[in-house]
Amino acid sequence: PIYVSAWLDAYGYGFPLSAYTGLGFDFPYLFGAKDAFILQRAPIMGITDITVNEFYLNDTITQAILTVKVQDINGPLGDVTIDVEWSLGAYSNSTTVVTNSEGIAQFNVTIEPTIADSLVTVSMILSSEDHAMDLNYEYDIPFLSGTAELSHVRVFSSVGISGTRAIDIVPYKGTAQITVQLIGGLQGKPVTNTEVTIYAPAGSVDQTTKVTDENGYVTFNYTAPDIMLPAHYVFQITSIDGATFYFGVEVDGKYANTLEISNEINDLNNEVADKTAQIQDLQTKYDNLQNNYTSLEEDYNNLENEKNTAVTMQYTFLGLFILMLIIAIVMYMVGKKSGAKAAAVPEEEVAEEEEVTEEEETEEAPEEEETTEEETTEEESTEEETKEE
Repeated sequence: PIYVSAWLDAYGYGFPLSAYTGLGFDFPYLFGAKDAFILQRAPIMGITDITVNEFYLNDTITQAILTVKVQDINGPLGDVTIDVEWSLGAYSNSTTVVTNSEGIAQFNVTIEPTIADSLVTVSMILSSEDHAMDLNYEYDIPFLSGTAELSHVRVFSSVGISGTRAIDIVPYKGTAQITVQLIGGLQGKPVTNTEVTIYAPAGSVDQTTKVTDENGYVTFNYTAPDIMLPAHYVFQITSIDGATFYFGVEVDGKYANTLEISNEINDLNNEVADKTAQIQDLQTKYDNLQNNYTSLEEDYNNLENEKNTAVTMQYTFLGLFILMLIIAIVMYMVGKKSGAKAAAVPEEEVAEEEEVTEEEETEEAPEEEETTEEETTEEESTEEETKEE
């Protein structure tokens, strides 16, 4: 506080009835003072807290309860008068309240609905016998027309993607959980037991449609596609009551960039070159084996021809042998018959000869008998050989 001592000049020194400071004295020395007073700066008070039970007013909610708290540097202040005025369009109203010992005052703000959205402006002025206020206070309460339609509004308030990595990137052919919350109404309260459908442009989800839980949340299990390079996909989520939300999902590829693909292709080309060399080596070995097989086949054919020739010659020789044997037998039989005819002579000559040669036949009889026996034996032997053949 600042204290100022002053007086009014009762004797007309200086300006009539002018005020003088004490110049270090409480009252002027050797001069009489007509009156004295002390000026002191009053403490500052103010509103530190304002609460309202309604976030907005509308056609059906036409009253709000405001609670204010007043205090100074030392704490809450009681017996502070608050003059309140408010208006909405052409409508206005006012009231006066006094804070209690805890510095709190409460009052009702009522309105008459209008046809357009607007603000209810509440003005508050504080007054106290021993405190001053540095400014006036104003507080606005939204007035929303047509809230019956707005109460059915549904939106997705948040989307979370949790994968196997610390950052929100789904690994290559990996899995992630996509969680969304559905809220609705002017106060954005969770919407429960409502169907939510997700559309994934790539990859797959465990179920395309699920139902929100008691907090308005729903979670989809997502499996990333098999792709070569990282990609950004735009997902869509819709609710059965019309809410739609788009969000992006980053998915890792098998390769981080095209350079890795180029290196992989080079490695594959090297492997192909190695395999080609091996195939060529195997082809050479196969050709050699094929040539050997062809040579062996020719040798086999030659041997087969020689065998056939030998068999033919064998049968030829056998046929010739049989033919010669038959010829020999025939010649033998012919010779035998020829010998029999030559031995037969006319009876007359025989008679003459019998007389002449009777003695000779007598002598040669033993020899003829032996010759006849030998011929008989040879004939029997020839007949047996012919049977065997």
